[in-house]
Amino acid sequence: AARLIGGEWIDRPSGESLFREIYNPQIHVRPLDASGDPDRRKWLMPVKGHSMIIGLDPGSMNNAFTFQQWIPVDGHMKWVAFDEIVTIRKRISYPDFIPMVARRVKFWREATGSTAKDMPMVWISDNSAFNQFRAAQGSYDVLEIEKVWEESCRAKYGLESIKIRPAPKFNDSVMIRVQTLQKYLAADEFIVSSRCTRIQAMLMQLEAQKQKPGSAFDPKLSLSPKRSEHLHVFDAVTYPMLLASISPTALLPNRGLGQSL
Repeated sequence: AARLIGGEWIDRPSGESLFREIYNPQIHVRPLDASGDPDRRKWLMPVKGHSMIIGLDPGSMNNAFTFQQWIPVDGHMKWVAFDEIVTIRKRISYPDFIPMVARRVKFWREATGSTAKDMPMVWISDNSAFNQFRAAQGSYDVLEIEKVWEESCRAKYGLESIKIRPAPKFNDSVMIRVQTLQKYLAADEFIVSSRCTRIQAMLMQLEAQKQKPGSAFDPKLSLSPKRSEHLHVFDAVTYPMLLASISPTALLPNRGLGQSL
């Protein structure tokens, strides 16, 4: 069977999906149209007075940047993914890609009448972006992104400086991120904007690694994502969740960069 996502029919995963049995578009996607399907003509708006949390999984060929907030909805704190910028199997340099992110930040602040003070940015990536040297750039991903932002985006778009924070990586941290997102979905504490088609596809399509034939069931494999284009989106969504679960104050903006609550 297939599902219609973002105007395209997407096959159901052939293996065991990590989230499909928990994820329900009618519960987790907003806004919906009169038929109860995601309304692609509309989108969720970020809320003024809360941080704009940008989760990023950068790379030379694949980039996934998600825009989320951790806000009260219907009396409960929930993660709300309101935007995304994702490129897969496309070589786009940071001087071309990062201005797209800056324009999106500027757009949402203007759309909500917000400033750096009442909608500060919090950028979170995985620590490999801090220590994986890119020979072609002669630098590290995080340093290059911050450099491009400072030189090409900050003044041009009237934004503040950024300082990317590392999400921890440790034994079983990927499985913990899977379980964390499963927990939020099961508790109806994760909401996706109808226009975030890449996040929706990830929730339907990301598969667990296959069990080894003839071996006993390995619970770790059942919680380990299989490599695919959806993995980058999963990483960008869950890096902030993991960091926040360990250090809730990580969602507070950096002081001294023009970001304050």
